[in-house]
Amino acid sequence: MIIKWARFGPDMPSDVQDDFMRLTLNSIPLCAMGTRFHSFYHESQHPFVRAMVGVLTESFTRSRRPPLSKILFQTQEKKYREDIEELEAVAKELLNDRRANPRSKKDLLNAMILNKDPKTGESLDNDTIIRNMIIFLIAEVYRKTQEEIDTVGSGNITLSHTSMLPYIKAYLRETLRLHPTEPAFTLQAKGDQILDDRFLIKDGEYVQVLLAQFHRDPELWSPNAEEFKPSRMMDKAFGKPPPNAWKKPFGKGIRACIGRTFAWQESPLVVASLLQAFHFTNNNPSYQLRIQTTPTIKPQDFFIRARLRDPSFLDRIAVGPTSQLAKASATSSKPNQTHSQSDLPPLLVLFGSNT
Repeated sequence: MIIKWARFGPDMPSDVQDDFMRLTLNSIPLCAMGTRFHSFYHESQHPFVRAMVGVLTESFTRSRRPPLSKILFQTQEKKYREDIEELEAVAKELLNDRRANPRSKKDLLNAMILNKDPKTGESLDNDTIIRNMIIFLIAEVYRKTQEEIDTVGSGNITLSHTSMLPYIKAYLRETLRLHPTEPAFTLQAKGDQILDDRFLIKDGEYVQVLLAQFHRDPELWSPNAEEFKPSRMMDKAFGKPPPNAWKKPFGKGIRACIGRTFAWQESPLVVASLLQAFHFTNNNPSYQLRIQTTPTIKPQDFFIRARLRDPSFLDRIAVGPTSQLAKASATSSKPNQTHSQSDLPPLLVLFGSNT
């Protein structure tokens, strides 16, 4: 994503929602299953991503329909089933490929294939692995953050640097306070209960907790609870509100997001890498935040412009196979350098025409 924004330059607005979706759905399969969706090399999203968005959006819509209404929405039902089949087909293809071509990589897919239940000795069957793969695949301040990032140097940001970035961690917490990834969760009463000495909740009734409101309670977060203020989320200040005042932006209980830990590792790396590389400006200076639910919340029609802080930045960062190719090219260009056949990797040349 950094390379794309750098090459587009500051005159080309970048669609934040679309590009971050591509980034997320590239990172998860690469880290969890050792595969790439190559989302930044195509105009359209990967079929899995399109199907996933379709399934999640329709699932959210269904939750607001009355019971037995499915018969009235046959077109949506057909598309819903097709999207589910697409998700299963992609996950099955990845699983079959890993079984046919085993790797020693320690990732989520190998853990599900190789590990056994310590009590029963049983392994996960293919259907269970496929469904778990689908679940896992399914997210003043400016100056201070750049100053903090610059303390780690100009090299690639890695996981070891995250402990050196407390302010970035704080403003990610503050962002999730105001706009939690999981905007609400539902609780069911077990037995009649009275809430706040005022509200009778009868046995079996449901209460929906709106986190965007709960996280802005002035009794918990002071009268300026509506303001974006990362300092309230620095480690010492973060411990002042009561327990559970902020602990559920990724959901609650058995329905909590399975990728929460992954997201907490990925987010500071992404933010730090972006701010290390670019100066950002809003494409529309008068933009007012509008939330789009798909079904997770995202900023609607939000575009930014990215200008490299240092034009030589792209030459310094590692960009995977491209940088390795450059190193190999530089090595091979040295004079009087000879190789025996055993030193050289095999070369496979493939050609395909447009027919």
